[in-house]
Amino acid sequence: MDRLIFPAQQNRRFYDVLFVAVVVFVIAFKFNDIFLPYFWDELGVYTQAANYQYEHTISLMPSSVPADFSRGHPLLFTFIYALVYKIFGNQVYVAHVFSILVSLFLLWLVYIKTARYFNPLSAIVCVVLLAIQPVFLAQSSLVLPEIMLSLFAFLSLTAYYEKKYFQFALFASMAILTKESAIVLPATVVAYSLVQWLILRNRPGAFRLGNILLTLLPYCVFGVFLLIQKQQNGWYFFPYHIESVSFEPLKFWQQLSKFFDFIFWHQGRYWCEKIIFIAIGISMLTNRLNWRNVGNSFLTLAAIFMLAFFSFSALSFYMERYVMAVLFPAFIIVAVSITSIWKNKIFVIATTLFLCFIALQYMEAVNFQYDSDLGYRRQVHCLQRAVDYVSKVSKPGEIMNGNFPSYYAIGFQQAGYLTNKKMNAQTVADMDVNYFLLCDPGTTVDIGEDKYEVTLLKSFVDGFAKVKIYRVRKR
Repeated sequence: MDRLIFPAQQNRRFYDVLFVAVVVFVIAFKFNDIFLPYFWDELGVYTQAANYQYEHTISLMPSSVPADFSRGHPLLFTFIYALVYKIFGNQVYVAHVFSILVSLFLLWLVYIKTARYFNPLSAIVCVVLLAIQPVFLAQSSLVLPEIMLSLFAFLSLTAYYEKKYFQFALFASMAILTKESAIVLPATVVAYSLVQWLILRNRPGAFRLGNILLTLLPYCVFGVFLLIQKQQNGWYFFPYHIESVSFEPLKFWQQLSKFFDFIFWHQGRYWCEKIIFIAIGISMLTNRLNWRNVGNSFLTLAAIFMLAFFSFSALSFYMERYVMAVLFPAFIIVAVSITSIWKNKIFVIATTLFLCFIALQYMEAVNFQYDSDLGYRRQVHCLQRAVDYVSKVSKPGEIMNGNFPSYYAIGFQQAGYLTNKKMNAQTVADMDVNYFLLCDPGTTVDIGEDKYEVTLLKSFVDGFAKVKIYRVRKR
């Protein structure tokens, strides 16, 4: 097993203290973000779906949430956050605190599993590098399904690796009910068992009938969900998502390349790619690459999962946050590569600190990156200032409108933007006096300057983020 390659299992208490320090860092770094209003997709879709269930019925049934909020996705994520709202209150900070707790729990699992499969040094290197990644720091407090999907996917992979097939069936089903992209999990572990069979020349216990049935059970769970969705919503998959799916080879390759580029190149991770190749090269040149150990290794399972997950995701549209589920197994590979190249801990520490320094340079891009780095805060701050301004100058009963995401900042009362009084978010048509918030980045809209007298009242700018406030009057 992997412990034969990485036998050092000493100073565990010291590494545990370092892990606690990482947790303290994440909490301190993200503390102010807990109180930020909702942003982009968490504002327009996910928190609204959870809020709808909170106000109506908390359920896993597809019809329990309007299709514009569910987008045809399974509803375990919505169900869990609706329960959190019900128990602790429907507040922005409640949802964000819960998101951070899920993120920290995932880091803890990665730490204990990596220490068990390899050694504590590899585990703490992995956790440190994960905690400093811009995409993780951004996602860790947001109400988006990617972190929860990553948690259930990681639990699934480790359960299968430890030959706990019932646990795999449970966690893989939960992953699929969080987001459809987890559908690759059963196929991934079957492929891993086939690799073991071909390399080790023996039949793994995974191919026993009962274990095969448990491995494939998540597909049955997903199939039941689709049948219910067809009965309740009239379709198996959300029509908009179906339109975005393409099996064209060129487009598939382009999408696949984007995912691999982001995980192993963007945000300074090109150094991680180099380290992996150096580790493989050294292992081959020194004859340390034992194929029997490779066949048994969690690294092989992680690599197969990454390829399967990216291949499935490449069939649809690309968003950088979709890489979260593979970020954790990818950095286990990076951490193990570092500790296999350097046998001296000083060099391991120096390499880890160097990669952390590189990551710190990419916390914010110069342009809008949605929710893949910490630049998302700029738009939230701008939009908050704009809503505060209009709330002060407007009179009760006046109407405010805007493009996405500003429309929901006004119309969704639980979004965290409205602090003084309730504003009405409606269409501009047939309104005598209106305020219009034009958010950039945001959707393109026509204010209707041919029908209305439009006057720019104020602008708020924070880097790439801009919000313009217009007064709109009928001509």
